[in-house]
Amino acid sequence: MNRKLSGAGKKKTNETVSSMVDIPETTPNAAPDPTHYARLGTWRGERYLAPAIAGVLASILLLWGLTNTYLWQDEANTAVLATRLLKFGRPLTYDGVNLISVDDLSIDDAATIDQRTKDPKAVIDYYVARHMIKPDTEWIYHPWGQFLVTAASFMLLGQTTLAARLPFALAGILTVLLLYVWVRRYFGSPLMAQLAVALLLCNAYWILHGRQCRYYALTSLFLVITLMAYSYWQRGGRWGAVAFVAAAWCWFQM
Repeated sequence: MNRKLSGAGKKKTNETVSSMVDIPETTPNAAPDPTHYARLGTWRGERYLAPAIAGVLASILLLWGLTNTYLWQDEANTAVLATRLLKFGRPLTYDGVNLISVDDLSIDDAATIDQRTKDPKAVIDYYVARHMIKPDTEWIYHPWGQFLVTAASFMLLGQTTLAARLPFALAGILTVLLLYVWVRRYFGSPLMAQLAVALLLCNAYWILHGRQCRYYALTSLFLVITLMAYSYWQRGGRWGAVAFVAAAWCWFQM
C-alpha cells in the first residue's frame, strides 16, 4: 500500500513540475536557421539601394574616359581580328597585306627573325608549327568569344574605340551586379554581398583590365554566371545541370 502511494505521489510531482516549466523540445545538432544571418543588418531599402550604388560606382570606374586613349597592342589584335571575322567569316591573322602575330621575345626564335620579316610564307609556317594559327592563318591562340563580341559591337556602332571597349566595360558592370546577387542569395548575408562587391571595385587591376577590348571582363562575367548556375543546380533547380554545363562552356569560349 505504501509503495503504491509513493509511486502516485512521484507521478503527481513530475506532472506539476512539467506544468510549471514549459521545456521546449530540441533536436540534437540541429542546423541553424539559414535566414538568421540574412535578417541581421537588413532594412527595407537595402535589397535595391546597395546594388544600385554598386552599379553606379562600377559604371563610373569602367566607363569614365573610355575613349581617352587608343587601343594598345593586345586590344588592337582583338579589334583587327574582329574586323576580319566580319569580312572573312573567320579571325584570320593574314589578309594578304598585314599579319597579326603573338610577340613573345622570351620564347621567340631569334635566328629566324630576319627571314620571317621578309617572307610571309616563312612567318606563317613558323606560327603554324608553334600551334598559334592554322595553315589558312586562322587564329587559334584564343577562343573566338572576344572576337564575336567585338564584331557585334562594330556592326552596331561602327569601328571606333568606343565600340571596341564598350561591350567589355558593360560586361564588367554586369559582373558586379550579378556578384552581389549571387553572394547575397548563396550566403544569405547582405553584408557579405556588399563586401564582395566593394573588394572587387577596389581592385585597380580588375578595373583597368575590365575597360579593355579583351576577354578579361567576359571571363569574369561568365565565371559568376557559372557559379550561379552551379548553385541553382545544387538546389535542385529544373535543368540545373544543363544550365551549369552551358554556362561553363560559354566561360571557356571567352
